[in-house]
Amino acid sequence: MDIARDLWNRYYQPVLGGKDSLLLAVYSHMVSAFLYLPDYPIGHLIAFQLEEKLRGARFGAEFERAASFGRVTPDLWMQHATGAPVSAAPLLRATEAALAADRGQNAANASAQ
Repeated sequence: MDIARDLWNRYYQPVLGGKDSLLLAVYSHMVSAFLYLPDYPIGHLIAFQLEEKLRGARFGAEFERAASFGRVTPDLWMQHATGAPVSAAPLLRATEAALAADRGQNAANASAQ
């Protein structure tokens, strides 16, 4: 913590302010657990895929069904929970829908001018 604080005060504080910030210590786990960081994007994919599946009136029942499957590999768990292995497809579908909506909004704005 002292190293993070000293580095912050020397190099970042003059530019960003905030004396004695410990922000640089937050990712110290990268040194001791380098396999931890790839979990962030994979976890985001899993969360997005689950959110897509659990959306709707049967959220509680679907969540309980998914959560009760037990301790298995991520792909097997996701196949049970969502019907598909871990995939970027739900995120890509949402991205395509957002871009289409944006294009539609931009077209509507252009015709209104």
